[in-house]
Amino acid sequence: MEYLMTYGWAILAVMVVGLILWQLGIFNLDPESASASGFIVLKPMLASCQMRNGVRNGFNGFVCTLANNVGTPIRVTGLDYKVDGAACQYQEVVVITPSGERTIGSSGGTLTSSDGVFDIPYDTPFQVVVTSAPAGTGPCAHVEQQSYEVTITIDYEAHIGGIPTTKSDYGKVVISGAP
Repeated sequence: MEYLMTYGWAILAVMVVGLILWQLGIFNLDPESASASGFIVLKPMLASCQMRNGVRNGFNGFVCTLANNVGTPIRVTGLDYKVDGAACQYQEVVVITPSGERTIGSSGGTLTSSDGVFDIPYDTPFQVVVTSAPAGTGPCAHVEQQSYEVTITIDYEAHIGGIPTTKSDYGKVVISGAP
């Protein structure tokens, strides 16, 4: 007890300095961090989610790997995304699985269930690549190391109990880049 009474102020000062340094990000070794909220069964793997220039065929875009945790194979039938609240007219939406890739929509507009849908097995990661504008242009033309919030809605069809069911999963991915 005498030790705490003697050196307690020094311990408290070190804790305060440590807290201040932590809040300033001094201990953050990775300048880019990501977080996600809202997703129920299609879980994003945050290390893979990013906006990039030239992501596919010279177009800017959003890339994210998600896990199918629905409990059954699914068919992606639609996808909508916004960057910082701005709607992005997509150029192409591609779903990539270990067994191949499929374009489920292209040249803007609305995705429909006839646009190249295919089954994604349960517990299988799949990558969504959404291109929006030529590199360096457009409202959704973010580059690496910027901060942004991407809102994603994925429509899918699953056979639950042998009955085809249409569902949606919605969420946000927030990327905080280095200033």
